[in-house]
Amino acid sequence: MNKIATLGAAVVIVVGVAAIGGAWYTGTRIEPLLNEQVANINQQLAPALAGQGLSANVALVSFERHVFSSEAHYVVTVQSPDLNGGAPAALNVAEHIEHGPFPWSRLKALDVLPVMASSQFTLQRSGELQPWFDLTHGAAPISGQATLGYDQAVNASLQVLPLRWADPRGTLAFSGLNAHVEGNAEGKKLQVTAALDHLDALLHGPEGDAHLQLQGVTLKSGGLKGQSGFYLGTSEVQAASGLLALPNEPAVALEGFLGVGSLEEIDGKLKGSTDYTLASLQVGGKPIGSLQMRWVIDRFDAAATQELITLYQNKLQPQAQAAAEAGVPFTPQLSPADQLLVQASALRLLAGQPHIALENVGLKTANGESHFSLALDLAKPADLNQPAEQLLQQMIQRLDAKLAVSTLSLKDLATVQGQLQGQTDAAILARNAEGAANLAATLATLQGVGRVEGNDIRSDLHYENGVVDFNGQKMTPEAFVQFMAAKVGRG
Repeated sequence: MNKIATLGAAVVIVVGVAAIGGAWYTGTRIEPLLNEQVANINQQLAPALAGQGLSANVALVSFERHVFSSEAHYVVTVQSPDLNGGAPAALNVAEHIEHGPFPWSRLKALDVLPVMASSQFTLQRSGELQPWFDLTHGAAPISGQATLGYDQAVNASLQVLPLRWADPRGTLAFSGLNAHVEGNAEGKKLQVTAALDHLDALLHGPEGDAHLQLQGVTLKSGGLKGQSGFYLGTSEVQAASGLLALPNEPAVALEGFLGVGSLEEIDGKLKGSTDYTLASLQVGGKPIGSLQMRWVIDRFDAAATQELITLYQNKLQPQAQAAAEAGVPFTPQLSPADQLLVQASALRLLAGQPHIALENVGLKTANGESHFSLALDLAKPADLNQPAEQLLQQMIQRLDAKLAVSTLSLKDLATVQGQLQGQTDAAILARNAEGAANLAATLATLQGVGRVEGNDIRSDLHYENGVVDFNGQKMTPEAFVQFMAAKVGRG
């Protein structure tokens, strides 16, 4: 027994020494790794925030290394015209880092898989953030935990505490937010989930109250970063219900919102889709119906698309925002070099014959259902230096559009409009709704922009090889433009 006990003690000592050695070695690797991660974050923040009127920067301002743990202190500097009077705002974050391979907090949770580090981070109190800390009764409003594996895998969670605020300006009730992130230190793999139970904000103004409500919001997003820099995979956002009420406007309420998107990259070309569905839409307490929409893209040159998006974010979006803030028309201003970049990227994009389609926009009311679809195939023009009309004809290889408007849905919408205007007499509402539907069908037929088939007003447009086919009538693009201009002018 004494030999066994001695052997057991020796094993414990060896394991303890190994753990101390591993923790010391891990501690020497953490600081340079943190500096590398901060640099990566700042590199990704710049393009992500470009054109948003917001800038942010993360800095590791101190690091104290011990044998089993370390303490890191970061400063996140955020600047926006709408925040802190336009002056930079500093957010202080403290992180307690337990060295691997066996951090004590994981051992207490019976998680014995070795990791490089496990940490807990919290937002620190400051003069600028004191009102937020007051609302959370002194607790850190934002905190989280993270683990970093020896394979650079990152697993982190974030918590934003609930709060309630009330004063003469309005009220705010926030349930808190929970988020989870999985990926790696280089950002090549990313998976994000987040959940918000409810948000209720009411603001009092001179013209009336503004009210915003959200219930049951969840987000799932992420994937693998492709060669072009786009994250490839699927994403999903849901909201159980929502409400937006503005002064002197009928409240808009929704239920059962779902958005699902996917993106893939094949041989340098992007292919993706986005689907939106809304189970119920109400305006002013009156039911409108359900909605659906689907977008599809295909054969988009990934590198050219990334170049155009980056230029838009860095150059055009800030100009558009500045023009909007100044209340002046937006006129794009690009340098000769930027113009050449746009032309080169656009030609590479068009050379791949990209396809974009709004496959379906649907509205289903109580008694009818209406749909619209549009598909567009583009091509590279022979020369960019030609008249706009010729250039457009060469760029549009094929176009298909279909519209079906239900006269029954028109009656439903006309009834709701009458109710919102204060009409309560059912007979008058029915008569006005019938008149509105008949008028739409008659005008579409007389002006030659649609035809009536059963309960639907239908219209079809097809363009290919320089010929427009509009509801069976073939004409040149110029003749079609003149035809539609005359109809609009007549309307």
